Amino acid sequence: MKTFKLYIDLENDAFQPEASREIACILRLIAEKINNRTDEDLSKYKTIFDINGNDVGRYAIKELPEK
Repeated sequence: MKTFKLYIDLENDAFQPEASREIACILRLIAEKINNRTDEDLSKYKTIFDINGNDVGRYAIKELPEK
């Protein structure tokens, strides 16, 4: 089974005092990138940058291990 993995570190200035606007902006950018790629391109973690250019997280499509 494939899963979409995403994490964003909210501990820098771009997320202060209200994180929701920056999160929404990042999610829109990720959605646009995903829309223009294949699953193979997304199997490796991609870096997420905030509005200030700081590395704040990763996203990828990953295969869950069999149980």
